[in-house]
Amino acid sequence: MAQKQNRSRYAILGMLSYRPMSGYDIQKFFADIAGFWQESYGQIYPNLRQLLAEGLVSKEVEERHDGPNRHVYSLTAVGRQELQTWLQQTAEPLPVRNELLLKLIFGHEAGPEANRRQLEAYREQVMADIGNLHIVEAWQEAQMDEGDPHALYRRMAVRHALHTNQALLVWCDECMAELNGD
Repeated sequence: MAQKQNRSRYAILGMLSYRPMSGYDIQKFFADIAGFWQESYGQIYPNLRQLLAEGLVSKEVEERHDGPNRHVYSLTAVGRQELQTWLQQTAEPLPVRNELLLKLIFGHEAGPEANRRQLEAYREQVMADIGNLHIVEAWQEAQMDEGDPHALYRRMAVRHALHTNQALLVWCDECMAELNGD
């Protein structure tokens, strides 16, 4: 059996390809990339320590008088090569864990009304996500106009999320129609 690849390390290396960042900056960046990838501080800091030990990143400590010192990590040439090697590999599909789908599989036990509530709550979240994605998409387009070399690729990821959510909205409506007997 092949060893499970630590994708968190590559996500962090990729973030550092944009600019030097602290662990806090990295986590905030993950939170801002349209919800398709998440990393917790519990994943970020151990990975940063490992990447530092392997020489893939370097660290500078910025002394601050108004708070704790800021540890800023930068991608090294070796780290950039590691990232580029990983980027050439075909992406492996990640396993899906979707609680809503699991509940729908057992939906007969809950009954139509409970399933409607589940779908309505999910639909509301999808609508909110679509609204946020339109905002992010417009920001990416503005970044492209300003010549940001990363913006085109971030926009592609945002468009994927947008199209996926639009398809989920259609799916929610189809499910609701089936539950309503339409």
